[in-house]
Formats: sequence, structure tokens, C-alpha cells
Amino acid sequence: MADQLRASCFDCMYRYHYTITACSHTICINCLHAAIEEKIQLQRETFICPRCPDKHESTPVNQHEQQKRIETLELQIKRLKEENIHLISTGASKNVEIQLLNEQVKKLSIDNVQWEKQTHHYELFSEQVQKENEDLIRYNKRLAQSLSNVENGLEHIDQILHKQLNESRTSHLNEINEYKHRIA
Repeated sequence: MADQLRASCFDCMYRYHYTITACSHTICINCLHAAIEEKIQLQRETFICPRCPDKHESTPVNQHEQQKRIETLELQIKRLKEENIHLISTGASKNVEIQLLNEQVKKLSIDNVQWEKQTHHYELFSEQVQKENEDLIRYNKRLAQSLSNVENGLEHIDQILHKQLNESRTSHLNEINEYKHRIA
């Protein structure tokens, strides 16, 4: 069946075809229609009455059978024409749908490329922000360490200043007391 879908008619360009069961050839509806019409025409022209082979006349009984056969073939031709028209119109509408889908796929591909570029840009931006965030965290840790060192240094300086102040007070008080003892 898959080979039949890819096969096309031998005599024309149409891809819509039937497979003739007697010989397994593929033929499109138009060519099948032409072959049936040719067969009908040959039967009309070459029909010879079996009772009078010399006169080439047909009998009413055989004419009636032949007429039924012709009507049957004409109905088949009509049906095949309708099927052909339907297949061609269905094929055309399918081609339009395929073209529309192809255009949508192209637009989506373009949109996809743009989204990928934006995503890449945002990923780079996110990496840069993450790096800056990590740098700021390290800087804050260093500042905190520096602040701790400064506080320790200030405490040490404060202790030294208190010690010097106390020594200075004691020295001044001793000098005052000495002056008082000298004066008194």
C-alpha cells in the first residue's frame, strides 16, 4: 500500500491512482476514465449480432443488454469523475493547509531563535548578577572583619587612653598634694 501511495500514473502526472487488480498496473482516474470510454466506443462500433454475422446488425435483446452495460460503465465513469474532482479539491485544500502550516513553522522557528537569544542574554545577565552578588558578599565579609579589627583597635586605644588619663590624674593629684604640703 505504501508503494501505491508513492506511485503515479504511467501516462500522466497525477498521483491519484487505482491499481488494476488483473495486471497490478497503477493508473490515475483520468486515464482510467479515458480507457473505459474507449472500451465503450469499441464495443459500440464492433458489436456484431451473433445471428447475422454478415450484416453487422444487432438484435434488440443484445442491444438491451449492451445498453445496460453501457449505462453501468457510464455510471462508473461519472462516479470516477466525481471521485477525481473530490480528490483534486481535497489535495488542493491539503496543499493550502500544508503551506499555511509551513509558514507557521517558519514563524515559530524565527520566534524560537529570538527566544533562545533572549534566554542566552538573560542567562549571561543572571551569571553576571550572581558574580556581582558573590563579590559583594566577599566585600561585606572583609568590611565586617575590618570593622571588628577597628573595634578591637579602638578598645585597645580606649584602654591605653584611660590608663594614661588615670596616670595623668594621679600624677597631677600627687603634684597638687605636694604643692599643698609645701605651702602648708
